[in-house]
Order: sequence, then C-alpha cells, then structure tokens
Amino acid sequence: MTPECPRCGSEHTHRHDFRTYRKISLSGVESKGYQRWFCVACNKPFIPVEQKRESMTPYDQEVKEQSTILYIDTGGSYRAVMRQLHQWGLPHVQTYQVWHWIQEVGQKCADPFTISQRLHPHWSGWLQVDGDRLPVEGMDVSIIAALDANTRDVPCLVLGRETEANYVELFGQLKELEYPLQGLTSDGDSSIIQAYKQVYPKGIHQRCTVHVQRNLDALLTPRFATYPKLPTEYERFQMAYHHLVSAPHWYQAKEWVRFFLYYPSFQRPMFKPARDQFLRVLPQIIPAFFHPGMPRTNNLIENLFRFLDRRLTPMDRFHAREAAWGIVKLLMLFYRFHQFDNPSKAYRHIKGKSPLQLAGVDTSKLFWLDVGTKA
Repeated sequence: MTPECPRCGSEHTHRHDFRTYRKISLSGVESKGYQRWFCVACNKPFIPVEQKRESMTPYDQEVKEQSTILYIDTGGSYRAVMRQLHQWGLPHVQTYQVWHWIQEVGQKCADPFTISQRLHPHWSGWLQVDGDRLPVEGMDVSIIAALDANTRDVPCLVLGRETEANYVELFGQLKELEYPLQGLTSDGDSSIIQAYKQVYPKGIHQRCTVHVQRNLDALLTPRFATYPKLPTEYERFQMAYHHLVSAPHWYQAKEWVRFFLYYPSFQRPMFKPARDQFLRVLPQIIPAFFHPGMPRTNNLIENLFRFLDRRLTPMDRFHAREAAWGIVKLLMLFYRFHQFDNPSKAYRHIKGKSPLQLAGVDTSKLFWLDVGTKA
C-alpha cells in the first residue's frame, strides 16, 4: 500500500530513493534509514509521516539526558560534562552542544508546583519563605521559594523580583496546593509579610531571630570607637539576647525580657537605638514560644539557597530569564529527590532520606529526571 502525499493527499505515489543517517547513543553509532516517496501530482518527493525523524541531531535523547544528569548531580561545568562524554566514546561532543542539550531538557522540565500536584506530598505546615538573587544579565531576578520546615521540601517556587506581587503569587500557589499552613517564618521583609497577610489574613508570623540579631549588632558596632567600655556591655547585650531567643519556655524568656528592660547599663544613651529596636521587634520573635514546632530562624531555607548557589555561582551569567528558569527547575527537581547524606546531629533522623520521602512520597520506583520530563 502506497502512502498518501502529505501535501495534496494524492495516492498516486511511487518509491523515490532510500537515505541513511547516523544515530549516536551511549552504546555507539547506529546507521538508520528511511524510504522517500515521490508524488506524481505534486511532482515532489516526500517522507511518510511515520518515518520522519524526531530530531535532525544525530545524538539520541539518552545522551542529552545523561549530560543533564552529570551537570546537575555533580555540579560540574559544561566542559567537565563534555570530557566525561569523551571518555564514554563520544569524542565529537562540544561544550555548546552540552549547553543546548541541558537547556532543552530544562525547558521541558515541570516546575515545583506541577511536581507537587503530581506527587501529592504531605507537608507539616511550618513554612519558611525567602528570596535569593540569580545572575541574569540586565535583569533583577531572584529565586523566591517556599520551604516546608519539617520535610525540607519545596512545594512551589517563583522566579522574579522580590516584590509583593510575586510573593502573593507564591502564597496563591500554596493555597491552590491546599498547603496545611500553621505558621510562617521569614527574615521580616515587608513584601513577604504584606503578601502573607493578604493571602492568609489570620496566619501566624515569626521573624527570624538571627536576622534580628544582625540588625541589633549594626546599631551597636559603630559606637565602639566612641565608648571604649562598650564592648563588655555589648557582649552582655548579645548574651542576654541569645538566652532569650534560645529559651525553651516563655516563662524563662520573660526573665531575659525584664533584664533588657531594667539592667542599668542598657538605659544609657548609647544603647537606646538597639534597645528601642529590640522592644519594637519583640512581638515578632516570641510566637514560636506559643506554637511548638514553629522554627525560630529561617536557616533551613538559607541552606537551600546555599545548595543552589554551589551549582549556580560558578556559571557564567544567564543571558535570559528563560535559560535561568530551565536550570532552576532541574536543580529544584534534583534537590527534592536528593538524599541528605551528612546532616547535623540535631537532624540525624533525616539521614538517607530525601525531602519528598520525608513528605511521605514513595520514590523507590521514581527517577528524578523522569518525573519532571516524562510524567
């Protein structure tokens, strides 16, 4: 049976010629061919639809996926991936090809929001939200992430400027995922708080105690030169703050609040800016005392950004937002399947588990790249 012409639909066709091409995979080079036909009505040759090549590149999809896995998993450069492919018997691969392959896979990869809809993780509800700058030429772009404190999973993520509108979009995605929100910990950014109150009007908010301490230090440090006896009292101020925020119970923390209020040296003029700042933020750093399980700092999401920076910082700057978004989607997908190898002693119970496993997802039969690109 002769195939129909895809142009005019005519069945008045006959065989024209036979052509061959190379297909390069990790197993080696394979020669393949296809039959071309000729349409008498159009007076032109054509290739039957079922025999058309998916891509004009000779390299198999497996090569592109393995290049992506090497790049994301090892955190190496494009040149390092190219050298590894050369060792695997692909000597003609160039760096620019590796870049194009990884971008191609990244553009097809699903974002964290879509992955959450597919896998249905079970989160704790204790949320941390923050943003981190991304090296995109000529643009102010940040990774705006929401991290679940107990599972370390990232339900959703937005790429854009750290504005209230983008944070509203992030919280809107959480609401669409039916995230079981119990409370939020942040660094106190006003755009985060305003967006949070807009989407979750009755939500509980805890300000990161480490960021507050940095703000207090910034008010006291410039006064060292003027007041030579201040360092001793400054250390006492730091100690009191540390005991306050690390107290296991509120009744112990209240003693340190009284210390701040009535200790004679803290009434001196040089301590007034820091003391007033402390009293203003006090209502924002004590909610964790009344809600067990609520993180007092956003260290976990800072660790997430450090994980991403180790793979993003050595790169050249992205030339477009779309290129950055493809890599970020791949990195976030890898992170959610990545097992914690060497956690601190306080978190040794998560050793050997990934964020998605901690969120109750059975990943034993799932491969991270397949979930994002083939589901």
